Amino acid sequence: SLHSQLKTRVIDFEREPVSRVLKGASFDLILMVNTLNEIRFDKRVRLIEQLLRGSLTSGGKILIIEPALQKTTRELMELHDHLLERKLAKVLAPCLHQHSCPMLREGQRDWCHTYLEWERPEMIAEFDHRIGIRKDYLKCSYLILEKKQENSLPEKLAGGPAPWRAVSSLMRSNGKNQLVLCGESGARDGRLLHTERLDSDRSRFNIPLDQAKRGDIFLMEPIQKITKETLIRKL
Repeated sequence: SLHSQLKTRVIDFEREPVSRVLKGASFDLILMVNTLNEIRFDKRVRLIEQLLRGSLTSGGKILIIEPALQKTTRELMELHDHLLERKLAKVLAPCLHQHSCPMLREGQRDWCHTYLEWERPEMIAEFDHRIGIRKDYLKCSYLILEKKQENSLPEKLAGGPAPWRAVSSLMRSNGKNQLVLCGESGARDGRLLHTERLDSDRSRFNIPLDQAKRGDIFLMEPIQKITKETLIRKL
């Protein structure tokens, strides 16, 4: 039979080194949910560095989930860039690349977050009904990190269309659809791909664009103006 054990411990991350608390233990998965935004930025950087260096098994991962607010998410994007610059981690998601965040560079307004569809528990549905709202989805920002291996080789791009992740919702207006995408080839140059397709150019090749949602991954060439011949595949 399988046996599980749960141990709890209250930790002040701003004052107590995590290595002293964990006492050399290593983990396959570390979850940090709505945690980092409660800690000063310099302390959260140090905490993640300590976990990456000393608290993960080979191939272990850290899943960070933060509120989808502009300030907290942009700080998470800054943490992302810091870890990549120091070569401390490999980012598995949401990024499809290992470059600094192009959205962070484009301006001060936008932040990379996502929506999660869910079935509301009965208690939440009743609460929504009483206050006149309806939460059909949850919003969050997140990072999935893997410890950077010293002998890891740089990844090479395979030939053919590259993967792009939608970092905006589909914007429909004035006879066209617009979508913002983030991927390897754009991030190398510090840019997002702002793409659009006129309704008159809708075809069986590019029809996956019609149902695009934030967070979806598409295979396509880095084209700003989608034509009838532009091939788009959703993964």
